[in-house]
Amino acid sequence: MSTIFVNHADGNSLVKERKEDIDFLLHKLHAVHPAFKTNQEGMAHFYNELEAIDDHSSFSMELMRVIAKIGDSHTNVLLNETEKKLPISLVNVNNDVYILQSEDGQAKKGDKILAIGAKEIDELLDELRPYISYDHEGRFQHLVNLLTIDSILQSIGIEKDEMVELKVERNGRIITLELAYKTMETINNHDEPYRWEILSYDTVNVGYFQLIHSINDSSYQQSIASFFESVKEQRIKKVILDLRHNSGGDSTVADEWINYLDVNQYLSYRVGKVDGDRKVVVKTKNKGKYKGELYILTGPGTFSSGTMFATILKDNGLGKLIGEPAGMNSNHDGEVMIIELPHSKIKVAISQHEFVRPVLDPSGNELLNVDIPITRTIGDLMNGDGQLEKALEIITAGNE
Repeated sequence: MSTIFVNHADGNSLVKERKEDIDFLLHKLHAVHPAFKTNQEGMAHFYNELEAIDDHSSFSMELMRVIAKIGDSHTNVLLNETEKKLPISLVNVNNDVYILQSEDGQAKKGDKILAIGAKEIDELLDELRPYISYDHEGRFQHLVNLLTIDSILQSIGIEKDEMVELKVERNGRIITLELAYKTMETINNHDEPYRWEILSYDTVNVGYFQLIHSINDSSYQQSIASFFESVKEQRIKKVILDLRHNSGGDSTVADEWINYLDVNQYLSYRVGKVDGDRKVVVKTKNKGKYKGELYILTGPGTFSSGTMFATILKDNGLGKLIGEPAGMNSNHDGEVMIIELPHSKIKVAISQHEFVRPVLDPSGNELLNVDIPITRTIGDLMNGDGQLEKALEIITAGNE
């Protein structure tokens, strides 16, 4: 492997360590990433800026920006759990940013963010783009929560301080808030990995299974078994699998689920490009024979193995996608390995394999489009789960 920079004879030990970290990273990328192509101009610029980087956080953010040029949303710098962030979560709806949750009494759910610090929200979003890799605009909007993280805000021009000023619009009034950072590890996450219930809508019962974290353990397997047992007992003909918030994990969760559908075998993903038309065929264990309608609810938060799950169901004709496009292209790089740079100790996730969907789109489109589109509105998000309500209305009315 050739090295991008040539001047190792630098007396500055910090610069030398930074260069050694980059050499280490490039070696790993060349060794394992399925499609790594060195961006000569971007990397050269990175090395030219090394002498100006005098702290760990700035170096981490520069790495984040350069790695984003690879264009693989699985390959990125991992944020440290001790990072500080604002005690709020944000949502981007049609390029308007709102507070969705708050652990601070000043900020309220539904506040529309107009500015953070001295910068307007549109400017901040534009400056955030070079630091992240995303497959389409919907996914970029989904990643708006990055604007709550201290190191990212500093990198795009928000001065480091104990408090951060937010300008918000609430009920037609402009209000200024001052929020203090908290460490990421202290901010609660109460999401269950999976749950199910039988929903009743307009006298029609619908089976609802939500999978947030792809964990194929005995509890998950028992949960699926109990779910389909109730579906059978109640003679339910319509089921929703909700993958909107599934950020990935163990891709075999799809295999376990499909065991309960009325199918003996199905096509799955290939690892790497292959010549000809070779398919990967998976035989089911026939744990159940659900013959009713299956709807897969997806959105920009559907990522990694969540996208693979939805793609397998769609490509095999086992269900219809409803909602918004998944956050990752159907064909993508993945199965990451985590490396730690020797000096800075920054952790980087690197894809090891290319994954090719079971049935390629003849148009060459890699976006996993839905069969029944339902676009979220801020009203939907502020008042329960309006998108799910609309999905229930559509599928129980038979309006497809």
